[in-house]
Amino acid sequence: MGGDYQMADLSGNQVYPREFSVNKTFQNFLPNADLNYKFTQTKNLRFNYRTSTNAPSITQLQNVYDITNPLFISSGNPELKQEYSNNLSLRYNSTNVAKSVNFFGGLFATFTQNNITNSTFIANRDTTLAEGVLLTRGSQYSRPVNLQGYRSMRAFMNLGLPIQSIKSNLNLNGGVNYTRTPGLINQVSNISNNYAFNAGTVLSSNISENLDFSVSYNGSYNIVRYSIQPQQNSNYFSHTARFRLNWISRKGFTVNPDVTNTLYKGLGAGYDRSFTLVNLGVGQKILKDQRGEIRLTIFDLLKQNNSISRNITASYVEDNRTLVLSRYFMLTFTYNLRNFRGSNASKN
Repeated sequence: MGGDYQMADLSGNQVYPREFSVNKTFQNFLPNADLNYKFTQTKNLRFNYRTSTNAPSITQLQNVYDITNPLFISSGNPELKQEYSNNLSLRYNSTNVAKSVNFFGGLFATFTQNNITNSTFIANRDTTLAEGVLLTRGSQYSRPVNLQGYRSMRAFMNLGLPIQSIKSNLNLNGGVNYTRTPGLINQVSNISNNYAFNAGTVLSSNISENLDFSVSYNGSYNIVRYSIQPQQNSNYFSHTARFRLNWISRKGFTVNPDVTNTLYKGLGAGYDRSFTLVNLGVGQKILKDQRGEIRLTIFDLLKQNNSISRNITASYVEDNRTLVLSRYFMLTFTYNLRNFRGSNASKN
């Protein structure tokens, strides 16, 4: 148990489009506590409490209008305060050494005071902001503000055990996340509640140095609810399934397929899709003791690679699709420097 005193100075100067100076000093006391209890040598429970701060950025403090996009105008707020978070965690770990079984479970929570979020004004008619900035009907003006009520909670567990019959290890995991984010729309409180349910498994082998594989799956179901924007509510599902194999023959021929299937469902038109990314590498070990390797790798063999993400904010849901590099080939040569002068191994 203890604590720290923190003082942070934030300063900046702006000369265009008008002169503006920022000088802020933040002072906080940051307590912390740890409690560790051992039931046995292989079972223990640990409680942790930490506090942390997050200062607003210079951009968030500058009271200047960004009119790059006239439909989404934004500005800073020189009156912003520093965020102050209370972080709690409870972890339990149990290991059965004889059976090589391990269990981990955890509860995590964060409560934030003066959460930096956005106050959004949606114009129902043409409106003139300060300094003559025009906000046309239907467009938005966003400004950062401090609000109370942000919290995030998470529960997570993982079970690991061996599968002796196939010389592999199996890991099972699952979790539940909840995030509450406050916001303002036309000066009315708008609360975003995001629930996420996750489950996954990983099967990885330890058969030999020449044969290794892993199979994994992770699925996530999300529920998003807004207090005053029911049209933004959504339920969506995503999953990732992956298979990897590394095989080396006695004569040094190598094969390394890597296949990943990604699915998005419930995001909406243009974003609901399933695609499979296939990477394939083939190579040949060469030179003395097979220290060298020539390898040809094909990335995105099926030309299906995509990058899709969803961002949940206090006032809206945003879907993004990013342009990614499609199929390409790479030829590489690798040489393994196993021995160094002065080592106990034989010198070559």
